[in-house]
Amino acid sequence: MAGVASSIVKMEFLNLSKAYPHLTFQPKVSSVSFPSVSKYPKGRIGAGAGDVGQQFDELAQKTGENIKIGVEEAQNKVKNMNEKIEAEADGMVKAAKENASNIADKAKEGADQVGSSAQSSQEKAGEQASSLKDKTVDAAEKAVEAAKDNTEKIKEAVIEKLES
Repeated sequence: MAGVASSIVKMEFLNLSKAYPHLTFQPKVSSVSFPSVSKYPKGRIGAGAGDVGQQFDELAQKTGENIKIGVEEAQNKVKNMNEKIEAEADGMVKAAKENASNIADKAKEGADQVGSSAQSSQEKAGEQASSLKDKTVDAAEKAVEAAKDNTEKIKEAVIEKLES
């Protein structure tokens, strides 16, 4: 967050330097003193230095105001971005919860289907076993009847042969 604020402040300084590209400063006075300069305090150099100081004060005041405005705007932007991020995070959490709930519901449905299929298969197997048992019993009864009939026929045939 500090990085964002410092980059915004740097941008404000850059904007200020673009807004005031050509400040009119008087040429620099050399460190050599001339006696004639001290005799005329209201000369060209004296008047120019006062104007430069006033321009510098005005520029400093405007720069300070612009920096304050820039910092306030940066704070507002950061606050807005934090609110947006928080809202998006809340939305993502809710979506994740909904997805997890949907996945759990689908898993439960799948488990119910598997259980239902297993129960259905078990019932079918039971029905088939019962049907097979009934068929086996019927076949056994028929075999017993057929054996009785054959035994009776053999008995009658033997008795006929013996009587003849």
